[in-house]
Amino acid sequence: MPQTPRYRSVEFHEVAHTNGLSFLLRPGTGQWFNLSNEQFELLRQCQEFRTLEEHAHEMTGDIPLARFHRKRLLSRLQELAGQQVLVEENAFLKSVPPGEDTGAQIRFFGMLTRNRTEKMRNTLRAYLARNAKWGREIESVVIDDSTDAAIIETNRAALAALAEEWNCPIHYCGSDEREQFARTLAEASGVDLPLIRFAITTYNADGIESMGAARNVLLLQSAGSLGFSSDDDSGERVVLPQHERNLRICSGDALDMSFFESREAALQHLQGAVEDLDLLACHEKLLGKNTARLITEEGPDSVSIGNIPWTGLWRCLQGKVGITLSGLFGDSATPGPVGYLMPGGRTRERLIDGGEIAYRMKVETREVIRSVAQLSITSQFDFWAASHGFDHRTLLPPFVPWNRAEDTVMSSILINCCAPLVCGYVPALALHNPPEQRAFPPNWRSSYGVMTVNECLVTFLLHYTSPEGLSIEANLRQFGRYLREIGSMPFGDYAAALEFYYRENLCVQIALFHSYLAGNLPDYWKEDIAAITRTLEEKLQTPHPLEVRLNAHQPMPDGKSGLQRAHELALRFGQLLEAWPALVEAAKRMPGDERAGRPVREHSGVSRIGIS
Repeated sequence: MPQTPRYRSVEFHEVAHTNGLSFLLRPGTGQWFNLSNEQFELLRQCQEFRTLEEHAHEMTGDIPLARFHRKRLLSRLQELAGQQVLVEENAFLKSVPPGEDTGAQIRFFGMLTRNRTEKMRNTLRAYLARNAKWGREIESVVIDDSTDAAIIETNRAALAALAEEWNCPIHYCGSDEREQFARTLAEASGVDLPLIRFAITTYNADGIESMGAARNVLLLQSAGSLGFSSDDDSGERVVLPQHERNLRICSGDALDMSFFESREAALQHLQGAVEDLDLLACHEKLLGKNTARLITEEGPDSVSIGNIPWTGLWRCLQGKVGITLSGLFGDSATPGPVGYLMPGGRTRERLIDGGEIAYRMKVETREVIRSVAQLSITSQFDFWAASHGFDHRTLLPPFVPWNRAEDTVMSSILINCCAPLVCGYVPALALHNPPEQRAFPPNWRSSYGVMTVNECLVTFLLHYTSPEGLSIEANLRQFGRYLREIGSMPFGDYAAALEFYYRENLCVQIALFHSYLAGNLPDYWKEDIAAITRTLEEKLQTPHPLEVRLNAHQPMPDGKSGLQRAHELALRFGQLLEAWPALVEAAKRMPGDERAGRPVREHSGVSRIGIS
């Protein structure tokens, strides 16, 4: 059946307003409109593609005489559509020029591990089995952050056994291999060796993790290729739930969450999902492709546009998918449940549905399904790095190499410095199953607002304006200089600037939470929002509200200053951003045997998983 046409307002700038008329200019076209005040107000309310009937219903709601008003509004909207100040979705999509075919296959697979031999073995075996089933030619590398010599040897032996079992090449990259790679890169690129060590070597002091450094090794190892990255606790099992078949272009609202009391309940919900699937093929449907080309391939009738501003929509239409993200089921991979409370839409509906007892269970549980309803493209990056594809034929930024939240920092850099790259979400889900039992801290309401060291970088990035027209390479270097200047400020000036931005952000969040409290939502949800709001308001009243920790619920080890560490990190990461393009170019020129990974066994013959 043909679908009812959907409309939204054209992109416009209001140039003048006089004598009850608004004069509008459509950017890039030279096209002018003059509308009455009523028409202009209607146009401002049509910022999302909907049918004219849906627009009219949204404007009237349940007011008295709504039917009468709706009929009148529908007539006015039809007039606007006739004047072409409302654009029809299908006609708009057909007007998008077809893009170049830039798709390719994933040739590189990387797994990150640290002190978890059994988990690494089981998850990697699952990936190798899937690749064998689908006849994939894959180069696999394991980036090992383990520091115990016995564990390192056990990991090497486990990988050698897997390479023998599946008759495939597997490369290993531990601390020794990373040091050798750093020296080779320094010679090839001219970048200082200590800076390269900062970017890619294991950080052992104080037991602080260095996931970002391991991810940087994988980016350099795969420079010039499409790759896929998995953590050792993600992807042992993958499923593809029922989903819509069309492609959606949307803003940052692509992901939905569902909440479950137990893993068993989540698996019950996924009954009927396809488990015999090629996860990498799911990512290849989007990864490395131009959005315009995808519209041509899918056909405009099979593409929908969600609630997205024109700036974001143009970025998507002119962009290429540089990162693809799996959904997840299992552990939520979040430090606290505040992330459950913030989203609206179906996530909030599911959270508050069922009354207070059900709500309390959902707020405390870590068992979730986080997914998209269909293949989706967005200019926003809600980065879960534990299961993602990446196209490193186009320059990608480095991860911040120190501690956790490296994917949060990466998200901000991709959004602000890496246009025209866009993000793709696939409906396939990877099981996130860490071996340790995790729980949210009981004081999550009263501890909200504490900054982590890496979040200090994000704060300054949000106050950085990316110059127009720069390439990704030039933009990364420009942002690197900006961070380096911040890290070179006297410490007192740095602390004062960060505290000013922090206070500003507190005010924004408090205003947002108060708007939530004014809404028509259950009291039990509002109680948690009110508790968080009080925490922020109390912080705002203190002389120095800024507190920087290692992680939100973990102070800096040995009494070290988180603020001092954040200051140092801004300088060092700024220097890395400036040098990163040279490192990537040097890595591209290196033959495979000079890059970071080393074979766990001698292997000859066809490099095809499962084929001799």
